Amino acid sequence: MISEHTERYGAALIHLLEFEANWARYELSDGGLVRDFTQRNAKLLCQSMREIALLDPKYPLLLSRNAGRLFDLEELLVQLEDWADGDQRWPEFYDARVGEGAYTMYEFLAEASVLLKNEFGVVHASRFDPNQIHYRRRRLLWSRHLGREALDRLGEGTVSRMSRQESIVVAGDIRKSQELMLYTANPKAFRERLSSFFHMIRQEIFRLDGVLDRFTGDGFIGYFNLEVFPDGTTREELFRRAMTFSRRVLTHAKRHFDDWLPDVRKVPVGGFGFTIGADCGRVSFDDSQNDFLCIGEPIVWATRMCDAGAPGELVVNNRLRYLFKEFTETQFSTRDCRTKNGESFIGYLLENPILSEAAVASEED
Repeated sequence: MISEHTERYGAALIHLLEFEANWARYELSDGGLVRDFTQRNAKLLCQSMREIALLDPKYPLLLSRNAGRLFDLEELLVQLEDWADGDQRWPEFYDARVGEGAYTMYEFLAEASVLLKNEFGVVHASRFDPNQIHYRRRRLLWSRHLGREALDRLGEGTVSRMSRQESIVVAGDIRKSQELMLYTANPKAFRERLSSFFHMIRQEIFRLDGVLDRFTGDGFIGYFNLEVFPDGTTREELFRRAMTFSRRVLTHAKRHFDDWLPDVRKVPVGGFGFTIGADCGRVSFDDSQNDFLCIGEPIVWATRMCDAGAPGELVVNNRLRYLFKEFTETQFSTRDCRTKNGESFIGYLLENPILSEAAVASEED
């Protein structure tokens, strides 16, 4: 017959394992998934741990073997229960952007697991490793900016090496987006078409191992950098992928806006469409503050190239023009352009940027 002592420890261990599994999903989704399950598990775990503390008074304090400090079990349980009964995203002791609270959570889970399993003769050391938190947060952050295969290649030092490498910066923008919003037949149609278009851009840049910085409301900024490509990728392949991405997006954009046109009440002079500008050079990348920050002059000039273009055009800066011509069979025409503050420059327009139906079909095959 199972004793009350064994039964309580067994129940606590089950609740711990269930909470640990759901908490991992909850944390990795930044509080977006399995909230109800995780809160329910938290309540059951707190109840079980209190029963264990009453059964064995020597366990009100759990020693953190990694941090070398004590934390108050009762205080932690109270804050965990308050979270389980409330609507805040995280327990009071936990902050997704600060390491201290996350360490406390994982220390608690690891030490509680040791305590409960040892009771059944399963002896093991604490599994807590601060690097787990760093890895999970970094992967969650970069999952918004990289495709799955490139994400798996992301390692220590990758970001700093990206900053030392030359990047190709691509910036895109929907021309006449305000008029498009105003004169599309209904808001739902506008939202669905815009969402579909941005989904296509995300798929294309991830497919070619590019880095998606962000969507800008009616456009995007992205990068192509050798450090996130597979080992052995040549510089020539870097430029080919950037060119392929730009042409595929412009080709899909033409189809997309042609299909959209029948839903628009009023068409402005020049029509609607999508423009891409590009430049190359060093960009400084940083993810040290649990955020993705990119700074560099090529970003400014890629945006200026984009501003100089019309719907369906790819406009590049002078140096990038020569590099594209070195590695790809491309021809460019020139256009006199000005920045918003009046500085004049020459932009270079790719000839025939829209792919033929046959070319699109062959790539998809």
